[in-house]
Amino acid sequence: MFGIGFGELILLLVIALIVFGPEKLPEVAKTLGKFYRQVMDYTDSLKETVEKELNLEEFKRINNIPKEVSQLVLPKEEVERRKKEVLERLKKKQQEDAKEDNNGKVSDDLNAEEKPEQNSEIEND
Repeated sequence: MFGIGFGELILLLVIALIVFGPEKLPEVAKTLGKFYRQVMDYTDSLKETVEKELNLEEFKRINNIPKEVSQLVLPKEEVERRKKEVLERLKKKQQEDAKEDNNGKVSDDLNAEEKPEQNSEIEND
């Protein structure tokens, strides 16, 4: 309980019985019980007030941020690997876009070549 062994507890009860007598001992125990309960209620209330004022939950959450951030930081090798992957994808995308642009230009060139022929046919008529 309070670091008191069974033998020490019996000794305290015997001393209390001798000091207060058998008639007053129950009344003293009841009073001590009420006092103990009031002290516990007061400390719980004080603890709640302090937690609210200091916002300890927010403080605890903020103190956990370094742990969370350390989980987000990648090793240098992993960063380099991902960088290389992204650059390769970007290069492929640029090549595909360039091919599409070239295909569009070829079809535009073909359309441009056909138009003068059509114009010459119209002029001949």
